[in-house]
Amino acid sequence: MSRILKPNSQQRVFQILKHMCKLGIAKGGEKVVNLKDGKLELLTNKNSILVLVDYQPSMFKSVSSGDKTTIKNAAIGAAKAASILEVPVVLSSINPKAMGEFIPEITRIFPNQEVFARTIPSFDAFEDERVWNAVKKLGRKKVVVSGLWTSMCFAYTALHALKEDFEVYGLIDALVTRLQMHINMGSREYCRLELSR
Repeated sequence: MSRILKPNSQQRVFQILKHMCKLGIAKGGEKVVNLKDGKLELLTNKNSILVLVDYQPSMFKSVSSGDKTTIKNAAIGAAKAASILEVPVVLSSINPKAMGEFIPEITRIFPNQEVFARTIPSFDAFEDERVWNAVKKLGRKKVVVSGLWTSMCFAYTALHALKEDFEVYGLIDALVTRLQMHINMGSREYCRLELSR
């Protein structure tokens, strides 16, 4: 079962209206949507990439916001889908000597793919030049990000991409935190930042 966070309907209506204004749909009705706007394109294997951050054994140990197997399977499922659909994937880990190597269930899907062990001790995968260059080299503006920990791996990496004018999509089913409240707060803040752009 998907864990989609649903703000109350009044908040959702406000978010939709704010987004419509941003697109030029709700400004007095005169302006129409530019269907060639890249932000309206669906995700495809030609315009998107998948970035998986810090899916490592020690990072799973403190998981208490959901079932570890379900969360792990969501990340593996996304990796398998990306492989089947030929969506480019970037894998990044933090301190593999202490945290363990990236989980083999994912690395086996991409046997020739380097897992970038970040040289900068940061939860923002994109602060590492090799990771960032791998993403930029692909030349795609739609980035699906999943970092195991919502408040760290996902949040910092997603915010970095947003700051660099990428369109960021979160793989929420594959995120964890110590408290469900952190997922709710992190997702709401991400939505707030995205809608204010």
